[in-house]
Amino acid sequence: MKAIRDKLRNLNNEKLARVYQNLFNTEEGQLVLEDLKKQSHWDLPQPEGEPGQRMEGRRQLIIYIKTMLNFEEVMENVKRIQEAAETEET
Repeated sequence: MKAIRDKLRNLNNEKLARVYQNLFNTEEGQLVLEDLKKQSHWDLPQPEGEPGQRMEGRRQLIIYIKTMLNFEEVMENVKRIQEAAETEET
């Protein structure tokens, strides 16, 4: 387990995103992702209180996975936003 944690520590975000893409872009990975979405009710409003907080944590995990699967697109959007902000400052 320590070897895996060490390997993970040495991956930058781009390489880690490729690991997520390699895993979740398989048929089995898609099945797991769909099951996680179903279990987390990720696309529904979350109720207040502790059960809602637990569900929100699950929802955030799905959002993180989806972000990693679209990492390049997300980074392009971040770059555009930063460039627009810099243009407005000048």
